[in-house]
Amino acid sequence: MLFSLRAFYSNNESPAPFIPTKKIIKTGIFKFSRNPMYVSFFISAIGISIILFSIGILVGAIIGIILIHKYVVLEEEKKLHNLNGYIEYKKETRRWI
Repeated sequence: MLFSLRAFYSNNESPAPFIPTKKIIKTGIFKFSRNPMYVSFFISAIGISIILFSIGILVGAIIGIILIHKYVVLEEEKKLHNLNGYIEYKKETRRWI
């Protein structure tokens, strides 16, 4: 998550999903995933569920990532299609991992 924040702030962008993006970030962790913050959330939740032996946290993480995918990621991508270079970036970089 820290790598994502660094990439956002070094490019004068906000990580907040409700603030419109002005440009596509293709450097740093964003070379490998279009959604590294959500990936780090999911990996962290899996790790916590393993450490705490909690099936509830694991189920919550799975439900959370499904909801994030459906209601946040897909909506963000619709808005990003209008930005210069997004179509090319989408072809070059995976959505998740």
